[in-house]
Amino acid sequence: ALALALALALALALALAFSMRVPAAALALATAALALSAPAPAPPQNCYVHIPFCTQRCYYCDFPIRIVGRGEESRVLQSERYAELLQREIAATARSLANDVAAAPLRTLYFGGGTPSLMEPAHLHSVVAALDAAGWAVDAGGATEFTMEMDPSTFDAPRLDGFVSAGVNRVSLGVQSFNDEILVGAGRAHRSADVDEALALLGNAGVGDVSVDLISGMPGQTPASWEQDLGQLAELVRGGAVAHASVYDLQLEPGTAFGRQGLSAGDGVLPAEADAAGMYRAAHAALEAAGMEHYEVSNYALPGRRSRHNFSYWRRAPFLGFGMGASSFLDGRRFSRPRTLSGYKLWVEVLEGEGLEAATSVEADGGGQTDEAAPGSVDALCEDVMLALRTADGLSLNETQARYGAAAVECVRAAAAGAEHVAVDDGDRLRLEAPEGFLVSNDIISTIFAALEEEDWGGQDAKR
Repeated sequence: ALALALALALALALALAFSMRVPAAALALATAALALSAPAPAPPQNCYVHIPFCTQRCYYCDFPIRIVGRGEESRVLQSERYAELLQREIAATARSLANDVAAAPLRTLYFGGGTPSLMEPAHLHSVVAALDAAGWAVDAGGATEFTMEMDPSTFDAPRLDGFVSAGVNRVSLGVQSFNDEILVGAGRAHRSADVDEALALLGNAGVGDVSVDLISGMPGQTPASWEQDLGQLAELVRGGAVAHASVYDLQLEPGTAFGRQGLSAGDGVLPAEADAAGMYRAAHAALEAAGMEHYEVSNYALPGRRSRHNFSYWRRAPFLGFGMGASSFLDGRRFSRPRTLSGYKLWVEVLEGEGLEAATSVEADGGGQTDEAAPGSVDALCEDVMLALRTADGLSLNETQARYGAAAVECVRAAAAGAEHVAVDDGDRLRLEAPEGFLVSNDIISTIFAALEEEDWGGQDAKR
């Protein structure tokens, strides 16, 4: 039927080219046939679920969270109610997308927060079941990379077993530092002894894919204390307890406790910029020496242990998002849910009553559509460049030419040509050399952006 429709569309298009009279009904049929020929949006096979619960807000945290404290009864009740909201959102999203986007089994599922390990295991099971029922199936056998963020001191063996039985096969552990003074100064709820216990629990439960987060540039941190943190992490990597690490530089966000204190680099509380850059280089050296690859600006992994979920972001793959403050990327559109629980409840109600299109217009508390990059546009190209150059794989110039044209590639090449720490592998992969190229990645990417805007390279789609 599709081949017949395409043949009719071609015949009618030729007729128009030779100024033949075409009945309006036939022209409408041709238009519909051409629309049928357009490729359907790729089904999202990556999913992020936001669990906002925390026992306290860390001093650097700008994420959408909800303080639940450590009281068992209150926490369980909040977990139950939030899980019910997630289930409603998942079901309503599936109904709204049914005619436009195909459902497909998930390649990756990521529960982030917040502190997802404060959620009750039974409620995690119910959310996974809702995804399965919607067609976004989770393969409990391991084909789905199922990551859950956990904080030390927030789970015990029975709780962890409940998470694993729901399909969790990868854990991102929020360590941030092995130094108790640094942890206290950052408002963290755990201590270094809790990290040791958490890693032992994960090992005993058979969770072999463990990632650890560290933050550099913290108040009171020195190059020497940072080297100690890196040494402990490297020892865990060599011992097989950790396969992945995310190492972030402290960002001072307005509205956070650190932001309100007016801290700045080199003020006697925070390390100077030169020391912060030295810490970045030290992380690169220590973790590569432990056998890890520095595969993204802030991420390291043993061979074959990269985060598949994060790579879906860096490759601009479509992804589903659910929960308070979560974002989705579907058919070239990004939109976010409100960052407060009351706003998120309203978002779900609009979604259930009026559909996804109406829900994305709910702008309360940070919700609403954030951007849309038309295929082949300057915006889409800039996004491709920014995300690809964050990774060690870099930007494929051949793929870029196929997507945006030769002029776009020449513009990118010319803009990057004068920068240090830039390499082109096999005439195709434009990449930044680690660690020095990653350190100045923002400057290099901004230079490329400016060139693309200035040169008006004439993308295959003139729309922004």
